[in-house]
Amino acid sequence: MNNFMRVFHFINKEHGFDDIKNSRIKIATINKLNDPFEFYVNFTSLGEPLEEEYLDRVKDHYDKILGFLCFSEWLENPVQWAHYADNHNGICLEFEVPLKNLVKVEYRETPLTIESGDIDWRKKFVAATESKYKHWCYEREYRTIINLESAECIIRNGELLFMPFSEDLVLMSVYTGLHCKLSESDKMMLKDKGVDLFGTVKDRNSFSIVKA
Repeated sequence: MNNFMRVFHFINKEHGFDDIKNSRIKIATINKLNDPFEFYVNFTSLGEPLEEEYLDRVKDHYDKILGFLCFSEWLENPVQWAHYADNHNGICLEFEVPLKNLVKVEYRETPLTIESGDIDWRKKFVAATESKYKHWCYEREYRTIINLESAECIIRNGELLFMPFSEDLVLMSVYTGLHCKLSESDKMMLKDKGVDLFGTVKDRNSFSIVKA
């Protein structure tokens, strides 16, 4: 049985090669994610919605202790290349990650409802990190949840957080976008690190970006 999964992380070329050079990947935090409904729930008390400010305070609390590594299970979607890889000028990093470290995002029509009086409301609230609005489903996202208080986290400039590559986060390959140009030094760095390099092309029979 294969206990690992290959997953993909789209990024612009400059930041991507900076991560490869330093053997790390940026950790996303709740308040800096691009979806305002991240970590959003319909929080109620005795069936009545609580004030939005209360939910914001809970989110701010978890923003300091909970982070994510964000991946997709597929390489081929051109929308992801446009949104996250600098309009196809960027790159995609392929990692091998243990299945036990990956959480599959659930895509929903409506936010989760959590009653503040439930004994396990905190556990349910954290589970909100596993769900997004259904129109994000094209991402086919998987996440690794990171404890920001872990000694493994790398802090740069007192603000940016990174997770180092490890046996649980192995960089296998790099794919270049349709418009991405690499220098000889870029290619040499990948070779020195033992990372496979592939180009991409448009599939002639579908709206897909595939390995060249």
